[in-house]
Amino acid sequence: MAPGVTDAVFSATAYHWISQPAQTDRPAALLRPGGVVAIVDLSQVDSPDDGGFFAASQLIYPRYGQGHTGPPAPYREQVDPAIRQVLDADDRFDAVTVRQYDWNQSCIAADYRQLMLSYSVTQMMDSADRRGLLDDMEAFISDHAGGSITRPLVVTLTTATRV
Repeated sequence: MAPGVTDAVFSATAYHWISQPAQTDRPAALLRPGGVVAIVDLSQVDSPDDGGFFAASQLIYPRYGQGHTGPPAPYREQVDPAIRQVLDADDRFDAVTVRQYDWNQSCIAADYRQLMLSYSVTQMMDSADRRGLLDDMEAFISDHAGGSITRPLVVTLTTATRV
């Protein structure tokens, strides 16, 4: 593709896997002046909408060598996608805008199991540990959460214009 001729660059829920320099260098090279980079992120948030499920289910993960080690999940109003700061700091882009959409994803136990299988950390687990984690999580949802859960999320759309 010729440099500087593209109208838009778009990524949905994958941009965090790209090195930070490439997050701006590649779109800056591809976009024409006035072209737009658009990044969709999905953040799980701390919300009473989950009925306490996510806090209670954390006890399952250490049985299988897993567990959350990072900062706690933000509240909905605290979500600030990392790409916003990256684009704000790059003088090749301006008009950085973040649009936020609240979403409560409902899942029955079997569907949440399938969702967990899509996570790279789950896929990289030893197969016996993965099966144990998924079995325990599905049973926990069935036995303690009434068979379904609500996953509180914030979807963000961050856009910036190529100068």
